[in-house]
Amino acid sequence: MWVAPGSRGKGVGVALIEQVARRAGDLGIAAVYLHVNVSNAPAIALHERCGFTKTGVTLPMERDLR
Repeated sequence: MWVAPGSRGKGVGVALIEQVARRAGDLGIAAVYLHVNVSNAPAIALHERCGFTKTGVTLPMERDLR
């Protein structure tokens, strides 16, 4: 997910996350997982505010695999 800088801090990210979670629930999906770059503190904070928790699993970024 990416939100334009001028739209950040206005609830756009929360609204997007809520819509994805709502749609997943409508489809009977019990859990939603995501990956966030460990250096992206604002994104981590956003997702934690929305109820996501860290699993302790880390994966290399795709660009680091090339």
